[in-house]
This record gives sequence, C-alpha cells and structure tokens, in this order.
Amino acid sequence: MSVIYGPQPLKHLNTEMRHGFEEQYNSEQFLQSLANEFYFYYDDKRHRTNGNPIPDKVRIEDKEKYYQPIPDWKVTKDRQKTVSAALLLCLNLGVDPPDVIKTYPASRIEAWVDPLNFQDSKKAIEQIGKNLQSQYETLSLRTRYKQSLDPCVEDVKRFCNSLRRTSKDDQILFHYNGHGVPQPTPSGEIWVFNRTYTQYIPVSLYDLQTWLGAPCIFVWDCNSAGNIVHNFQKFVQKRIKDDEDGNHDVAAPSPTSAYKDCFQLASCRSDELLLLPPELPADLFTCCLTCPIEISIQIFLMQSPLKYTKYKIFFENSNPSVNNDPKNAYKTNIPNVHIPGMLSDRRTPLGELNWIFTAVTDTIAWTSLPRPLFNKLFRHDLMVAALFRNFLLAKRVMPWYNCHPLSDPELPSDIANHPLWDSWDLAIDEVLSKLVRTLKNSPPTSDLESQLVLQQQEMIQNQKTGPNNQNLNQQQQYIKPGSIQNQSKFAVGNLSTMSLATLPNMLNTKKQTSNNNNNNKNIFILQPQQQFTGFF
Repeated sequence: MSVIYGPQPLKHLNTEMRHGFEEQYNSEQFLQSLANEFYFYYDDKRHRTNGNPIPDKVRIEDKEKYYQPIPDWKVTKDRQKTVSAALLLCLNLGVDPPDVIKTYPASRIEAWVDPLNFQDSKKAIEQIGKNLQSQYETLSLRTRYKQSLDPCVEDVKRFCNSLRRTSKDDQILFHYNGHGVPQPTPSGEIWVFNRTYTQYIPVSLYDLQTWLGAPCIFVWDCNSAGNIVHNFQKFVQKRIKDDEDGNHDVAAPSPTSAYKDCFQLASCRSDELLLLPPELPADLFTCCLTCPIEISIQIFLMQSPLKYTKYKIFFENSNPSVNNDPKNAYKTNIPNVHIPGMLSDRRTPLGELNWIFTAVTDTIAWTSLPRPLFNKLFRHDLMVAALFRNFLLAKRVMPWYNCHPLSDPELPSDIANHPLWDSWDLAIDEVLSKLVRTLKNSPPTSDLESQLVLQQQEMIQNQKTGPNNQNLNQQQQYIKPGSIQNQSKFAVGNLSTMSLATLPNMLNTKKQTSNNNNNNKNIFILQPQQQFTGFF
C-alpha cells in the first residue's frame, strides 16, 4: 500500500449514529425533551445491560419495577413548609396512669431530663418542654414552636385553633406525649386532664382534626399508638363520605381533601406498650426522631459485645454511690460518652456522623420506596423529610424492645434490616475507637467535659468580638428571639468544638499550665481548630 504524503483527499462525513441511539435520536419528541432537561442518565440503569441501551420491550414488561422513570427527581413546585409546631406533653409527673402497671426500676427519662432530680414537678416538666423544643429546633429553626404542658380540654382546643389561624394553609407539626395518661381508646380518643388534675378527659380525634385543620404532621408517642393511626384514617374517610352526601363539616377550617395529605408517626402498634428498660429514655421514639446520633451511639454501646472490654471506659461511673446502691445498679449499664463537634460543622466528628447518617437514611429510603412516595416524603418539606429520615432509625431500633413503630403512609418493614445499616454501625465504631484511644492517652480528670464547654463558650465570645465573625452572624440571624436553642445541650453547637486530633495537645497544654501556675488550674490555652482530615 502506497503511502501518500501531504494533504489527504477529502472523505465523506460519518453520518452513522454511534452508541446505539439510532431509534432515540430519530424521535423529535425525545430530542425536544433532551434539549429541555438532560436527566435521562439518572433513569437508565445501564449496569444491568453492560452499558448498552435498555430495549423498550424490557422497559414495558419490567416485572420487578426496576426501570421507573424519574422525570421529577428534583422537586421545584408544590413544596410545603412547616411553619408552626404544637408540643403537647401529658406527663403528670409522679402519678402513673391507672391502666399500665410498671415494673420498677422503670424508664423515666423524658427529653434527657430525670424528673427525680427536681423537687418541684412543675419545674421538671418545664425543663422537659424546653429540652424537647430545643431538640426539634435542630431539625428546623424556622418553625414556631409552642408548648402545652399537662393541658385540659379547653386549653387544647384554644391552642389548636390559634395555631391554625396563624398558620393559614401551611403545615403544622403536632407532637403528643401521653406517658402520663391512659392509653388511647380503641375508638381513637386521646386523654388530657381536667382543671384540677383529678380526672382524665378524652378528646376525640374527629374534634382534634376539626381544631387543627390540615395539612398536619402528627407524632404520637404513647402506649397503643396504633389505635390513633387507624382511627384517624377512618375519620378522614368519614369526612369524605359526608362531603359526598352534602353534609360538609362547616366547623372544619380546611377543605376535606387536605386531610388526605396528613402524615402520622406512631411509636407502637395497637396492642403494644412502651415498657422500656430503665437504661433507655422513656421517650425513646421521640429521641429517635429528634436526636438520632445520640440515641444511636447509646444503643450501639449498650448492645455491643465489646462493652466490657474495648468500650469499658464509657461505662465507668465516677460516682461511687451509684455503684454501691442496688436501686441504681442499672445506671452502670448507661454509657457516658460525648462526641465532640457541632452538627452543622462537617469537619468535626459529630458533624461528620450527621452527614453519614443523612446519606445512609436517604439511600435506604431511595432504594426501598416507590419514587412518588419518596418525593412526597423526602423532597417536599424539610421537617417531614427530617422526621421520616429519623423514623427509619426508629423502625430499626425499637423492635429490639418489642415496639414496632407505625406511619401513615406506611413504609416497608424490611427497612429495619437494610444492609446499609452496617455502614452506619461501622461509622459509629470508628468514631468511638478514635475517642477511646484519645481518652486512654489523656490524663484522668473529673471535670474534663465542663472545661471543654467553658472553652467553647470563650471561643464563641472571642469570635463575636473578633473581625472574623461573619459566619457566626449568618448562623445567628436564623435564630428567633424566642428560641431556646442556646439553653440546652441539644443546640447545634451542643458539644465541644474541639477535634479529637487537637484534644491530646490541649490536655498536655493544660498539664503544663497547671505546673507553672497553681492558681489557674482550670485554664485551657485554645489552639486553632483543625480540620478532621483522615478522621474516618
């Protein structure tokens, strides 16, 4: 074959379609949709066909419902927001409900508050309400929260009517804690108190629907919560049937169709009681929904086979009276661990765990739910997405203690055994392993955590007065004047902002400082915040 040097003769252009898109690119409709939105790669599951296009015949049959179109994977319209929240606590501390016989010691921690630490039960429930509000504020700061502590029927009605009047057509969160009242009736009635706290007064779900209107998110943390879920749906169907018969409820502030969009999260089935061991909080369901990182770590340590070896340091109680008192023997099984960092700062262990948990739960929901249901729960409202994301943890954890959470809309039961939960356990184990090594290499001190918190407060004050406080001001502008987030351990900056990488150096610095000056034993020299590169 002769070799031709210099300019080559012109050849015809290659007009043949490559990569197997002949049929698609001959369709004007396909080309128009491709020009408008370039999302078809999210729809093609090419790993099943070795990268080749999926035939239309396979798409049409699709017995496993695997090739589901995702035209609206990014929701930009019809988004909602939860503007108000009602926190209804019916505890009546010190008085057990008559229909539940508890075995002692029993779980009594509510919102991480032990009522026995207060001489006045009124102050105890006020602190529980503040902590519960601050827990919810970690999910959404823009929501207006209102508390109703041990209310009577008139207070509940006035409370709900005012919330719907101020919220208009937006969504309302209604949290009901009924640990101090009888369990809901089979006909769907919840219990509150009378004015003198001498009687339990039932409240019908139909009346509650009329007072609150719709749309709403309901969180039921009480015994036999399944009765509420089932009867709520019956009352919605009753409203629809009455509308068809021309008997519309004129007292209802919302149209009947809006009640179909209500969400419900319940702590257990109709035939189950929340008889939890004393090592766990009494409001375990609420803890799963509002502070999943803390409760995940606590349960992980309590059920770990290494609790007496590798993780023994977390179960060592510095209070000798607890070890000697048989009544408080269960407290030795409660781990004492604090993960340093901030939920909003991914460079810290706590922030990184928060990111990992969000990724794991989102992926579990994406692979387990139909696309329309996934978009409805996780892409329309930030509060609904956060609650249902944390609800996946409750569905995994609470069956270990003979409680099976329910939801409306219902979620698959196999979510509790999803393989990705192993990745979450691995992330927790890596953080705790790093923390164990750090604590073992640090000098023993009883007031370590208090010193870390004091140092965090000093650092925040220095940032306020320093020139580089723009990011801090941007975060504070979203905190409402009535917010109590800065008054609780569950604030966004709830734990020390120091990294585990800098903790040993700071302890050594403290030791050197105490040797040089005995009068300033509690002074830490703050070192610059380091990024957690290579922590995991």
